[in-house]
Amino acid sequence: MTPPLVSICCLTYNQKNYIRQCLDSLLIQKTNFNFEILINDDASTDGTKEIILEYKKRYPDIIRTVLHRENQYSKGLRNFTTRYLYPKARGKYIALCEGDDYWTDPTKLQRQVDYLEARKDYVLCFHPVRVVYEGSNKEDIYPDTKPKLTTSELLKWNFIQTNSVLYRKQDYKSAAYDLMPADWYMHIHHAQFGKIGYIGRVMSVYRRHEGGIWSGVRENQVEFWSRFGYMHLVFFFRVLDIYGNSQYKDIVLKNISNTVCEVLRYAKTKREIMNQLANKIPDAKDIVIESQAMNLQGLTKEIRYRDANITELLGVIKSKEAEINDIKSSRIWKLRNTIARFMGKKQV
Repeated sequence: MTPPLVSICCLTYNQKNYIRQCLDSLLIQKTNFNFEILINDDASTDGTKEIILEYKKRYPDIIRTVLHRENQYSKGLRNFTTRYLYPKARGKYIALCEGDDYWTDPTKLQRQVDYLEARKDYVLCFHPVRVVYEGSNKEDIYPDTKPKLTTSELLKWNFIQTNSVLYRKQDYKSAAYDLMPADWYMHIHHAQFGKIGYIGRVMSVYRRHEGGIWSGVRENQVEFWSRFGYMHLVFFFRVLDIYGNSQYKDIVLKNISNTVCEVLRYAKTKREIMNQLANKIPDAKDIVIESQAMNLQGLTKEIRYRDANITELLGVIKSKEAEINDIKSSRIWKLRNTIARFMGKKQV
C-alpha cells in the first residue's frame, strides 16, 4: 500500500455521542492520495474506545490507535498530539480534528494539500469554521473575516481553529509539552518555518458543549485563571523560547505581562502559580520584570499620546468659543436678538 500523504490526528476522551460523526467525516474525504487516521484515546469510560476499535476493525489500513489504560490528563500531562501522535505520523502533512468536532466538506484535504503543494514556502494553511453551540440555535463563523496572515498577528491572537489547519510536517523534537492552549502553540511553532496560507471556504464544524475543556470557563474569570493560568504562562514562556531573539520578542513579552496581571488579579492560587512557574523556568522572574517594565513604558507612551490629544481638543474648543463670542458681539447677531424681542421670541 502506498504510504499516506496526510496523517489526520484525532484526540478523544468520553465522546461517544460525537466520535462516529467525527470519524465518518474524515473517512469520506475524496483525495487522489492515501491518508491515515491516528487516534489517541485518553482512557475513555463511556464507550468511546469501543467505537474506535469498531472503526479500526473496519478500516485497518487507515486507522491506527494509541489507547491509554490510565487517564493521562489527570496526571497533569498535556499536548497528546505532539507527545503521542506526531512521532507515529507517516504523512508529509498533518491535519487535526478532535473527537467532538467534524469536517463538512469531502474535498477539504484535497484542497489544502493542493494549496501547500503549489506553495513550497508555505508551512500551513487553514480555513474558517462554523461554530455550533450545543443546546441552542446560536452559530458563528470563526474567524468571521480573513485575518492578517503574519506571524506577528498570530502571536497576538489565535485565528486558526484546530480542525481547520493542515501543517507541513516538521521535526518536533524541540516542541514543548504540558502547556495550554496547545493548538495555538503548534500554529506558532510551525509559523517559524514558513508562511501562513488561507482558503476562504468553511469546511468544518467546531462544537461548543458542556463537556469541552474550555466551554463556559471563559465566563468565570476566577475559575479560568485558577485552572489554566499556570499553563498559559508556560505557553507564553515556551513561545518566547522560539521568538525571544527575533523582531517579535516585544509582542511575546506583552502577552506575558498581560497574563501575569490576569493571574494576579483573578487566580485563587496566584502564589502557587507563580512559585510553580519559577520552579519550572529558572529565569521566569527576570522575564516577568522585563515584560512588566516594557508594558509600563507602553502605558506611559499611551498616556502621553492621550494627554496630547486632550490638549489639542481643548485648544480646538477654546478656538470655537472665541469664534462664537465674535459672532455674538457682531451687529448682525445684535440685530437678530432685537428682532426676536420684537416678535416675542426667546433670545439666544
